[in-house]
Amino acid sequence: SNDKSALYNGGNLGYFTAFMMVYDFETAAYETEIGNISMPIRTKYGYHLIKVNDKRDAVGKVKVAHIMFKTGKGAEEKKIDEARSKIQKVYTLLQSGENFDDVAERFSEDRATAVKGGLLPDFGVGKMVPEFEKAAFSLNQKGDISDPFITDYGWHIVKLIDKKPIPSFDEIEVDLKRMIEKDSRGELSEIALYKKLQNSYQVKNRPSKYSSFRKSSAKKIREGKFTVSFIDETTLLTINNTPISINDFSNYILEKQFLGSDIDQIYIDFVNKQLVAIEDSKLEEKYPEYKSLLKEYREGILLFNLTSEKVWSKAVKDTAGLENFFNTNNESYRWPERVDATIYTCIDLMTARNVKRNIYKKRRGYISDSEILEKINSKHPLSLKIESKKFSKGDNKYIDSIDWKVAISKDIVLKDGSYIIIDIKELLEEGDKDLQDIRGKVISDYQDYLESKWLSDLKSKYSVSINTKLLYSLIK
Repeated sequence: SNDKSALYNGGNLGYFTAFMMVYDFETAAYETEIGNISMPIRTKYGYHLIKVNDKRDAVGKVKVAHIMFKTGKGAEEKKIDEARSKIQKVYTLLQSGENFDDVAERFSEDRATAVKGGLLPDFGVGKMVPEFEKAAFSLNQKGDISDPFITDYGWHIVKLIDKKPIPSFDEIEVDLKRMIEKDSRGELSEIALYKKLQNSYQVKNRPSKYSSFRKSSAKKIREGKFTVSFIDETTLLTINNTPISINDFSNYILEKQFLGSDIDQIYIDFVNKQLVAIEDSKLEEKYPEYKSLLKEYREGILLFNLTSEKVWSKAVKDTAGLENFFNTNNESYRWPERVDATIYTCIDLMTARNVKRNIYKKRRGYISDSEILEKINSKHPLSLKIESKKFSKGDNKYIDSIDWKVAISKDIVLKDGSYIIIDIKELLEEGDKDLQDIRGKVISDYQDYLESKWLSDLKSKYSVSINTKLLYSLIK
């Protein structure tokens, strides 16, 4: 075998399941009976003979933690014995009730996992060496611990963390589709389409014309050096009496050629693509529901673009119109009575008293809110939260619960034992809002106005009649 791993494993691949091998290899393995040898099969890696040693039901995935003492492949007997002695001592500790995570962290030589209590990612068949896989899957109850065992990498003990059965089809349907699209299986539907189209359309090749073109071009294409020196409109083939020229094929080659390209395969691909193009051109004619769907999409896009032009984009770009709309409707955009206030939320009474002292200092200009916050939270993070803004009635229940006057409020005690202090700095009377403060809201209202006006114009331009008798019969 040219597979170098066969030198030490005799060609044995262990158990594998769907998507772990290339599709042609996988198919041959699944279709060959236990004990039999497949016919020679070809994949992108070469030619293979497959002997099937065994088949079993899939086993899902396991999550385990392990403790390991390394030996390495081909280790001397002395090193193997030393690792065996260590694993036996660790096994004795576990049997006496020591915590697996702690033992793994203290002793395991796989330091990447030791710091996590020996925890490994989930795995299924074919992901670990056979001895490790067998030991992991042989454990049945969460928390079970295996006897010590050896692999090419060293001595191990594994603990079962979780066992995950094969999920239901509904759970993995999306993932399966994604894997099929990436896998060579995805090409099967394409091949089936080409066969269907070849039976639907009359393809007439012209072997003499192709042979002549092939003779002059195959080597250049194989070397990736094919060029078009002149336009050749000679018919190379016809599909349903539609002629396809050598020039069409030449242009396709220019797009697809690479070093080692095979002209015959390119020709097959070219004919298939021509068939698909013809089928595409007839979809609306062959499938009325597709035609209806396309019409719906076209009209939807037209409506979207028109609405954007008449309403959405216009409301943003028409600054003069927006300002005029705002000035005309400024009664709708007024501030109610408000207070400029700061809310201090304190974790406990001691913090509240400390904060209140600092608020009085702030009023005299000795300290700022940001400095108060940093000072209070330096010892105990999250002891204090500060919110400062202009509040209207209904914005905050604590602001609503106190008298609106310039003052520092009495402490408000909450059920969880925290305290709220409110510092009202200024009372603000009713007044007009500035366009810049509420531009988003005005744009939204202006869009509603433009849409309403547009619909009104359309109704005056076009008459609409409703067959009420038919409408009411549908309701019944």
